[in-house]
Amino acid sequence: MKKLKFLFTASRASHIENFHLPAIDELRRRGHIVDVISEGTVSPEHCDNSYDMTFKKKIYSPKNFNTIRKISRLIIKENYDVVISNTTLAGIMTRLALSLLSKERPYHIYICHGYLFKDNSSKKSKFYRKIESATSSYVDLLLTMNHEDYEIAQKYSLCRDIRAINGMGLDVERFPVLESDNIDLFRSSIGAGKDDFLFLCVGEFSARKNQTLIINAFSDLLIKYPKSLLLFAGTGEMLDEANRLAEYKEISHRVRFLGHIADTNILYRASQAVISASRSEGLPFNIMEALECNVPVIASDVKGHSDLIHSGFNGLLFDDNDETSLLENMIKIEDKDNYEAIRRNTYLDDKYNSDNVTDALLEYYLGKFADTPASHAESMGG
Repeated sequence: MKKLKFLFTASRASHIENFHLPAIDELRRRGHIVDVISEGTVSPEHCDNSYDMTFKKKIYSPKNFNTIRKISRLIIKENYDVVISNTTLAGIMTRLALSLLSKERPYHIYICHGYLFKDNSSKKSKFYRKIESATSSYVDLLLTMNHEDYEIAQKYSLCRDIRAINGMGLDVERFPVLESDNIDLFRSSIGAGKDDFLFLCVGEFSARKNQTLIINAFSDLLIKYPKSLLLFAGTGEMLDEANRLAEYKEISHRVRFLGHIADTNILYRASQAVISASRSEGLPFNIMEALECNVPVIASDVKGHSDLIHSGFNGLLFDDNDETSLLENMIKIEDKDNYEAIRRNTYLDDKYNSDNVTDALLEYYLGKFADTPASHAESMGG
């Protein structure tokens, strides 16, 4: 196989660092060139060139149109063989950049990390579906990572070649079993009592992640289970609002805002249950991490969550954005018999292991240029 030039695009450099380094490192080990476009730069240790460009959340921002032109010019200049775009915003902008090319364009793979719309008639859903449909002809291969997104992509013909992948792969070596002394020391450092039941939420503070719902439900839970403790790991635009809500509810003494934690293994190992109230997901790392650490999960019944959690078996699903449903499940998980029955089933299937997922991704990234087409992963339709 000839040596290829790859371009990865994402709205944030952190996305590349969090999801794509195993595949990028392997591509470069095999002699291929890998460049990155994102807001912020990726370490030169992991790519050949990293281009810092602006990605504004408001899709019609004039700055985004300037970035689209820059992406297009760079693709022409560097003559990439494969472009791999990620995230809704960068995916759309990359497709628009490709539409500006007058000559032959590179092979384009779009990895859907979770559509920002549902299969309904809301204004938001219609808006994003129209954009996805209007630019779909500039995608040669579409990779989805949960059943609902796969079905949506099929229904609205968002690409001729739609395949399913098992997320971006979890590096399970980052989550070794810890000695009980280390766990006890951590719990003591955050003021957790020996009998305290720890709930953990890991993720960026945002409207989509919906942490305020968890705080409201937890406030009511404390009436019945006063020895409960709620941990938040992460930063984000809604962190201050969440902090103020905890103060308003007068439960700050039972809530810990830990900020960004690079090594989350100790958090999972020290906690009894993980909660996610997210309104939309692709295939979330925090749920996979919890399962790998044998921690039961309480999660909103949305795409991504429902692919990993089978309610009543390895966790509990609650109605999306329903505080009462969440509270009921928090009460249920604190029951010792329920907890032990669910905990026995908490494990992560090997198919989500980073090594296995990376092998599948590499077949797709290189498949068009190989002697035989990619065959490692199959479509969800069988």
